Amino acid sequence: MLGTLRQCRKLLTPQERGEWAGLIPLALVAALLETGGAAAALALITVLSDPAQASALPVLSSLFARLPPQTDRAIVLLCTALLVLFFVVKNALLGVVAYLQGRIASNTTSALSRRMFEGYL
Repeated sequence: MLGTLRQCRKLLTPQERGEWAGLIPLALVAALLETGGAAAALALITVLSDPAQASALPVLSSLFARLPPQTDRAIVLLCTALLVLFFVVKNALLGVVAYLQGRIASNTTSALSRRMFEGYL
């Protein structure tokens, strides 16, 4: 299997190899964002069950330390709004990552097909 990957890598130009290597950090960022989304949803469930727990959560504790005391309803609304904002930003970034993955794959396929066709002619 590694031999096949090495042969495929030889078909790519150095620029194309760099583009594909650049997808690795993007995939890691996407995975971290997905993990953060799961953790954020769990945190919201915790806050919904007991709003007083919001000050004990790692990220929210620093936020609530700066704010004046809030009612339970305000805490739940603020946490929900923060979760919605996080998911909007996360999904926008994941959309960019998906676009770049598709564009790089499409451009590489097109360029490789063109080079192979020219080589056969």
